[in-house]
Order: sequence, then structure tokens, then C-alpha cells
Amino acid sequence: MKIKVILHSFIILLTIFGCIAYAGDNQTFDYTHVPETYGQNQTVDWTRVPETYMAYEKTEGPYSVNDKSFTLFFKMVSFFKMVKRTVPTDLFDENVEYLGIRDERGKVHYTEPNPIDILNPLYISISAYTLEGEKRQGLVLTYGEMPSGPGYGFAVKLFTTNNGRLVELSGKLNLIGGIHDSMQEGTNKNSMRLLDNDTLNYKLHVNHFTMIIPLKVPLNTSGRVMPIKWEGIFEIETEGHPIYEESCVKLYTNHSTDSPSKALIVGPQTKVQFIHAYTRIGYEAFYLYRVNSKGHAVFPMDISISDTWLKVKIDDREGWITGEKHFEAVGLPFSG
Repeated sequence: MKIKVILHSFIILLTIFGCIAYAGDNQTFDYTHVPETYGQNQTVDWTRVPETYMAYEKTEGPYSVNDKSFTLFFKMVSFFKMVKRTVPTDLFDENVEYLGIRDERGKVHYTEPNPIDILNPLYISISAYTLEGEKRQGLVLTYGEMPSGPGYGFAVKLFTTNNGRLVELSGKLNLIGGIHDSMQEGTNKNSMRLLDNDTLNYKLHVNHFTMIIPLKVPLNTSGRVMPIKWEGIFEIETEGHPIYEESCVKLYTNHSTDSPSKALIVGPQTKVQFIHAYTRIGYEAFYLYRVNSKGHAVFPMDISISDTWLKVKIDDREGWITGEKHFEAVGLPFSG
């Protein structure tokens, strides 16, 4: 009986010391000074933030767009003194709380608030560069979000000018992949040159491989950024993995389940070549949008696709496959 009492007392002491150690580890962050609204994705009241945080402003630019000069200005938040228990890693040391774009006269053309939940922050970085087209220029905002899954956390928003005013050519498009590296550096600092006919290639990761989606960038302000084609054949980027076990693949003669097909056995000795893909691009990210209180068009972030097929050469046979089961069977595991 005495042994049980002693053991029970020892466990209680360990718990007390553990709580003291935990409190000591977090003593740099005084939660009594944190308003309850901080956990509700509302804009931070910086007059009430503990000294472990630091807010400051910075600018980037100027960027030359069609004989107009634009500068990005930010309200930044530094988290480098936060306790480690509230930050995913020490790499995330600052965040964007507010973005604006103004011209050389100080006139603000665009604003974008980013309310921060300082107890569970999503770390956002924003940068910019100019696009050089055949006759006119544009401005691209690039967004990075951390933490995020592989291939995710990247978005862009495109602008140009119309009668001297900055106008949006797209909403914030999350293309789950990024900008394809086929563009060349432009003639000016911090600029990239569009491809022929003012087009831009994006790579869209589709869980098992990556497709190259060409977009038309209407720098003449006659429309919005759109895919050059809504369905058809698209180039791909992929790297096959070794096939460790035998499985059955259904190989179609065309990208349709109505076309003739043949069942093939693939295994470790099978040679697979990936040729190109077929898919349909959804209209939602380009046509369905709402206008917010500031008059900005707000588009869905994700570009959707459907009816995705992959043309392959399995040993000496060419054909089309579709579906996760068959993609994985030829050495393309799920990676989204």
C-alpha cells in the first residue's frame, strides 16, 4: 500500500514539474494580452500585440508597365521572436498583412488586405515582375503560401494598364504547379518575356504527372487570361518510377472508353514511354466570378480539369490509359 502511495505521489510531482517546464518554455508569449479576435482571422490590432511581434512597412519596385511606373507597398509582420510552439518552423519569419500598388504620383490602384490569425498563421509571401509582350507590358503578382502540400501554395494574378489605370486580367489563379520555365528574361530589370502571340505556359500538376497549359494574356485589355484551348492534347512533364509488381493495364486506341481496348500485363521488365495527355479544362476559374466591395473581380482559385487521359507506349504498343489505378500501374504514383 505504501509503495502505491509513493508511486502515485511521484507521478503527481512529475506532472507538476512538466507543467512548470512547459510554462517556462512559453514565457516569452503572454497570452493574457492577446485579444480573442486574434483566433478568428480578423485584422490584427497592432497596438495590443505583445513585444514578441514587430510590424513594419516595405516597398518593392518600381515596375514599368506601358510607360507608367508602379510600386508595391506592404505592411509586414515579423514572427521571428515568436515561441516555437506557435510557428511551424523557424524559416517562416515574416508575413504580408496588407498589399497595395501605387503609381509614381502616389495614387493607389490596387489594395489587398490579408487578415492574419497570429496564433495559427498561414505564411504568405508576395513578389512581382513585369511581362513583356509583343507590343505592351503587364504586371504579375506571385503568391507563395506556407505550409502547403507538394506542388501547391503557388498562385499568380495578372494586370495591365487601360488609359493609365492598372486593371486586372485575372483573379488569383492557383495552378497547382507554377510557371513553366520556357519564358526568357526580358530587356528590363525584373521582367520576363511572353512567348509568341503573348502566350504564357503554366504547368498544372494533376496528381500523377504535370501538364503544360498555354494561356493567352490579353495585354491589349480586350479580355481576361484564358486557355488557348479548352480541351485537346497537352504536353506533359513526368518522370516514371520503377514498376515493382505485375498488374493489368487497359490500353485504349483513343482517349475514349468507347474506343477499342486491350488488356496488357505490365511488370518490372516493362518499358513505358509517356507521350502526351488529353484533358478538358473547366470554365469556372475564368468565367464564374463575383465583384467584391472594392470593385475587384474575385475568381475561384483552382483551375479544374476532367476526363484526363495519358498516351503511353508500353513496350511496342501505343495507346491511351486513364484513371489512378492505371497511372500507378505504369510507374506514376499519386503525388498530389
